[in-house]
Amino acid sequence: MAYRKEIKLACLELINQGKTYSEITAIHGVCRSTLSDWAIEAAGGSRRRGRRQHDVPSPRIQQAFDLIDSTGMRVSTAATLLGMSPTTLYSAWDRSRPMTTKPRPLRRGRTGGHATESTPLAVVGVKPPGSDSRPGSAAVWIAPGVVEGLIQPLAGSTLTKQRRNWVQDAHISLRPPEVDDRAVWGRWEGDLVIGGDGKTALITLVERTTRFVLIRRLPVEHDSKTVTTELADMVTELNKPGMWKSITWDQGVEMAKYKQSFKVDPDVRVFFADPHSPWQRGTDENTNRNIREFFPKGTDFSQVSDKEVEICQESLNTRARVVLGGLKCPGFCS
Repeated sequence: MAYRKEIKLACLELINQGKTYSEITAIHGVCRSTLSDWAIEAAGGSRRRGRRQHDVPSPRIQQAFDLIDSTGMRVSTAATLLGMSPTTLYSAWDRSRPMTTKPRPLRRGRTGGHATESTPLAVVGVKPPGSDSRPGSAAVWIAPGVVEGLIQPLAGSTLTKQRRNWVQDAHISLRPPEVDDRAVWGRWEGDLVIGGDGKTALITLVERTTRFVLIRRLPVEHDSKTVTTELADMVTELNKPGMWKSITWDQGVEMAKYKQSFKVDPDVRVFFADPHSPWQRGTDENTNRNIREFFPKGTDFSQVSDKEVEICQESLNTRARVVLGGLKCPGFCS
């Protein structure tokens, strides 16, 4: 279809003003492909026949490219700042840039995981200079961790999480080797069985050699002071010679105050397993699975009596164990 020269000139003028092809099509009824060809011709290129290898970008696309090149910002950020579709700008970038030129800018202006000097800084809610548009998610983007030239850890990253200081000098690697072969009794493993309400719990202690188990109910909450105080009471109540040498626990925060609240014989050492390593406390993990036969997941332990907990404990301690040769726990544990 042939268009009059004045329509072509009017369309080119609108392209130079930054109008989108869709807007120009709505005004003059010229299809997008024709507008693209006119823009290429006006920029000194040739009208395509079939697929273009490298498009000559429109002035508006070129404005976005210049912004990306000068600031190092993301393609999607530049598109949002200029009111364009990120997909459109990504496609134009890929078509117009030969493979020998630099690739798309890295996300968030980072190079090798570090913010560059050209990274654009903005503040949430602040409009970009010279922009009258409402800031969107990309328009208010800020380079994370860049404050006065310093790289700081992101909120929620492992570097900002509270360090588990209570694990220091008590790691499982420091536990005596004799614990592993179960030749000497008095080596315990412990954990919590959490109630369905997320607050109540059971403290479980299992002796590694005999599989003897102690269970204590926490009907209100399982904060560190409560857990460690109750744990000390459990140790004190079963005060037999050589019964307590060590306890191995996971790195849960319920043991964070054990040095302050776990008032027992100083010879009773507490060790902490590696994170996400339940096999290092496999005896207690298996026992907790058996406890779930009595108290299924979702049980609110504030609705469970101490007598029911005692029945569970007695049942487990009198149960014949294959690992013990079909016998129950040795008599000295009772």
